[in-house]
Amino acid sequence: MHYLTSDISSDLKLILENISNAILFESGNREIIYVNKRFCELFKIPVDPEHLIGVSCANAANDAKEFFKNPDAFLRLIYQILDNGTAVSNQELIMSDGASVFLDYIPLERRNNEKPAHLWIYKNIKEINHFIQTVNQQRFFYESLLNNIPADIAIFDNNHNYLFVNKTAINNDEKRSWIIGKNDFEYCEKFDKPTEGAQIRKKAFEEAVKTRQTVEFEEVNYDINNDPVYNLRRFFPVIQHDGAFKYIIGYGINITSIKVHEQYTLAREREFKNLIDSMDQMVVTVDDGQLIQYCNPKWTKITGKKQTECEGKKLDIFIKSGKATFKKILTSFIAEGTYTKKKDQAIIIDQKGEKRVVKYYISHFVDHTTRANRYAVFMTDITDQVNAEAEFKKIAKQERRLNELKSNFMNMVSHELRTPLSVILSSTELIELNLDKLNSQQSNSLSVYTDRIIGQVDRMTQLMNDFLFISKVEAGKIGVKPEPIQLVKFLEQITDELYNPWKDNRSLILTVKGEPYDIMADEMMLRHIVVNIINNGFKYSMGKPAPQVRLIFGTEFFQLLVIDEGIGIHDEDKKSLFSPFVRGSNVGEVEGTGLGLLVVKYFVELHKGLVTLKSLPQKGTAVLVTLPAKRYV
Repeated sequence: MHYLTSDISSDLKLILENISNAILFESGNREIIYVNKRFCELFKIPVDPEHLIGVSCANAANDAKEFFKNPDAFLRLIYQILDNGTAVSNQELIMSDGASVFLDYIPLERRNNEKPAHLWIYKNIKEINHFIQTVNQQRFFYESLLNNIPADIAIFDNNHNYLFVNKTAINNDEKRSWIIGKNDFEYCEKFDKPTEGAQIRKKAFEEAVKTRQTVEFEEVNYDINNDPVYNLRRFFPVIQHDGAFKYIIGYGINITSIKVHEQYTLAREREFKNLIDSMDQMVVTVDDGQLIQYCNPKWTKITGKKQTECEGKKLDIFIKSGKATFKKILTSFIAEGTYTKKKDQAIIIDQKGEKRVVKYYISHFVDHTTRANRYAVFMTDITDQVNAEAEFKKIAKQERRLNELKSNFMNMVSHELRTPLSVILSSTELIELNLDKLNSQQSNSLSVYTDRIIGQVDRMTQLMNDFLFISKVEAGKIGVKPEPIQLVKFLEQITDELYNPWKDNRSLILTVKGEPYDIMADEMMLRHIVVNIINNGFKYSMGKPAPQVRLIFGTEFFQLLVIDEGIGIHDEDKKSLFSPFVRGSNVGEVEGTGLGLLVVKYFVELHKGLVTLKSLPQKGTAVLVTLPAKRYV
């Protein structure tokens, strides 16, 4: 075993006094031999370390337990470690404030068969970097403590010969003793190692001697599994007060996990760049001054500008329209990290000289290499969408115009037809009044024709009314005019007026379920709904029992259900049954316009209701109208 000279020991003691780890060195009798300042700071001991020499460690541990989250567990751990007498590494302890410290324990053999001493090291992982900086400034340590520091530490003379090397650097005692006074090349020759690493160390050592500055370099070795082991090494020259060179302290830290993470990060960055390059969006990154740093292939493809033509230029110079707003938004985002999206569209010019409308948003990130702020502007080409919307608006405008023309035409036709129809109807009624003046045979013959004329006039009048209803609803010119309605009485009046009996002498039976109440509804619309559905039930069930009508009162809704045993509706006809001028394929010669159910649907929806239909061919049809129970109180 090589022992340090008194000068080196003095310097190492100075290092120990300023090291970032808290260190306690106690004798076999558990009396404090040495503590450093960091130990006193950690446990808030308001005295200098020298005043603790000789103090009982048992008492000190009992006093210090309150600094831990679980005081009793801390004491049990200390006594367990002492009883076991074996080294402990990186035992995590939780302080009362929630911070973590890591405990190392090393039993140390003493000369003259004394009881083993105890070395306790409390480490704060967050302070490793601080530890490295401290070691760069001052080197102080006892040999027995340096051998247990978790870093490669060596001291060299000006010829690069080893004066000291700790156990972390060379764990084998024989090798560590042998290398004192020798250099790395002799070590490589002795133990048959490649000399590439020795060459790198020699070059760095000579630079440190020449410049009298710390030299840092990375070194790669391989473990027994041939996996790379990365070490960050530094050569720190120690200069005396008179300016003379004293020695160089070399130390190394295993940074394999950091390098692996760095390689992983770089790989992820490459993947991210590949993703950005393959995106269908244009991506441009700028710095704090809004100068372009990068643009992806989509940008160069659309604009025709190469990356070299864009780098270092202001992004807003490529904005043809909306430049002021874009610049304001980008400036605000860079200054405040956010912006209010009012109009995030702009126009750029593509490589053909045509305008392209883009929608953009901005994101912040930090450059991994330079740690500088960067801002990514993502631009989506929405030119086709904007053109489609413009075309859609144009078509919609045309459709509105056509609807207006259709509505005006229907109104005109309806009004213009009413006068001749009125004349026809009044003339027919006059003819009927004079039938009594004819003989029986002539009267009966003419009655057939007058009844037919009156029926067709009624049909034409209903058709015109349906036309007017539809045109007004589609033009938004008709609204619900609610008024109080006694619903049961309302249905009974319609039943007595039109269906008791109907023209084929069948009579309707009305069934009421639930507790009746009065409602608020548009009487005209409600009458149209009821009459149209019941009429259909009669029309399409000729020769069958009369339709059944049920009025059902619920808490939130009331329902009108009309069931017939007529011809029914085929499945393929149901899909378009509520479309204008559409009738079932099996209606035969039954008269109808295909507008009635459409008007029913419009009127039901204006009342915020729902109309549903179930039907089977040759079995019959059930129509259910559900309307909100807007009660009249």
